[in-house]
Amino acid sequence: MRHELKLNLAKGLNALAITQTMVDQNGFTELSPNTVHEVGLALLSEVVEFMNEMHWKSWKQAHPVNIDRAADEFADILAFLGYLIIWMGVLNVPPSQLAEAYEKKMAINIARLAGDVEGYGVRETQRPFPGMGHA
Repeated sequence: MRHELKLNLAKGLNALAITQTMVDQNGFTELSPNTVHEVGLALLSEVVEFMNEMHWKSWKQAHPVNIDRAADEFADILAFLGYLIIWMGVLNVPPSQLAEAYEKKMAINIARLAGDVEGYGVRETQRPFPGMGHA
């Protein structure tokens, strides 16, 4: 089962990179310090825009999430992640290696959330994630 999940993730990452290459009209697929910087900042901006759609500010009155706008911002995030996947390929890091790295990191994160890593986890912090209310 794990192998199948990793394979599906690698296929999905590859498809995202291929799709982004097809829609690219600005030459962002060329790896250079300027494009990495520009796309990195654009990705951060899109994450902020997505978060603003999620009404994360506890001090403001919440209103219903606009699903269409949130989905649109998430699509922008995926587009810029597509560039990063392309560039990792240029650096000879294929989607299969990215999927493997993700699987390893998730095993670490699961152990952290379970409290199996000192300084992490619900048992030690009483919160599942920073900034969230008590569990």
